[in-house]
Amino acid sequence: MECSKKLSKIALVDFEKKLGAVMDLNRNFEYRHRIPKIDLLVLKEFYRILKKHFNYRMSFFHAAKKSDGMNDMFENSSDLHFENTKTNINSEDYYFYQMDKFKNYYEHLRNVILHFCFSLPNELNERTPTGNENLITYSKMFFKLPNQNNFNSHLLIGEKLGVLRYLNVSAYYLLKDAAVLEMAVVRFLSDTLQNKMKFLPFKSPDFCNSFVLQGAIVDNLNDESFLLDDDIYRLTGSASFSSFCAFRVNSSVNCKFLPERFFTCGRRYMPPLSLKENGLFTVCQRTNVHLSIAVSSFDEMMKEFDNILQWLKSLYEQLGLDFRICYVHASELKMSESCKVSVQLYSVEMKDFIEIGYLSVYNDFVSQRLRMMYHNRHSEFFFLYYLDGLVISVPILVACLLERSGNKMLIPECVSPYMYHYNLV
Repeated sequence: MECSKKLSKIALVDFEKKLGAVMDLNRNFEYRHRIPKIDLLVLKEFYRILKKHFNYRMSFFHAAKKSDGMNDMFENSSDLHFENTKTNINSEDYYFYQMDKFKNYYEHLRNVILHFCFSLPNELNERTPTGNENLITYSKMFFKLPNQNNFNSHLLIGEKLGVLRYLNVSAYYLLKDAAVLEMAVVRFLSDTLQNKMKFLPFKSPDFCNSFVLQGAIVDNLNDESFLLDDDIYRLTGSASFSSFCAFRVNSSVNCKFLPERFFTCGRRYMPPLSLKENGLFTVCQRTNVHLSIAVSSFDEMMKEFDNILQWLKSLYEQLGLDFRICYVHASELKMSESCKVSVQLYSVEMKDFIEIGYLSVYNDFVSQRLRMMYHNRHSEFFFLYYLDGLVISVPILVACLLERSGNKMLIPECVSPYMYHYNLV
């Protein structure tokens, strides 16, 4: 509730438009397999009452402005609410008396209703599957599936080769070739994104305010970050969308600088999602390469989406590991996501595909909540459309490479030149 109060101070969401299509909202919740926190028809009526009370309050404000002798008072005072005298109330103070009397009731009503309004989901993209399962769009297998009963864990292989020391989900060490591989992958992707994809390097903070995280994620904040002792800031890592939003919140960019393409090579911190440990697949801190794209319209956003998706496909073909790309089902999306494509590597040990990257569509949903805008030369302001993506998660890549390694750690050919850069291979 406290986050919603802070978020409501800057948000410019048109809840009246959202609540105008209650049937579509109900269908959205149904596809996402979620239950609204409150009946949407009731919420719509409450929002109507809130707006009515807002207009009632503003009518007193404007009436006070127009009354005799009040203009100077407004210009010379920063406080619009004056203390009421115990005795007679003169005509000039009457309006302020009414506003002050109404203020506490209105603020409480506003905070409660907006708390529910901010829990409404983003609109689903037409590409998002709503049937029974994810939609696989592309897959490529480079290796023959081994005998499932004749393989070792990537932890055992890593320990045998002397490239990995694993303690628990919070503490592990990449050694020798694995440590060099981590630096080489980051260097390889950094050069590719800057020189070929025209992205700009960006460094964002590891921390962000809780209300920023709620604006970007909406729900399940404890699954996305670590809450610090002050109960205000959260540890997310610089390679995260919420960290980027902390930089962009309540700001505007000139339209001549769009599209805006940034990437970050840094850490991502996430609590374990399950009690079961699966080695590097479930570690809490990861070295990630993350990207964010801001554009001015839906059509441009989808064009960027297709371009990045095609590039991700070619990237993982270069890495030479079994992978697939699929559209994620609506029930697996965050409330702020409109569409998501997941890039997954096949793990021999897990006998399943594990997500190593993704590309999410947010439309202008997050921009409205966090007031992230662009402006033209006429000083007209509009909301940005955002794409957010994880290019690669290094620990998962290392785990999958170790599973395929023999007497020496397997190194992708596209990364090998960068390994030699460090003079260790």
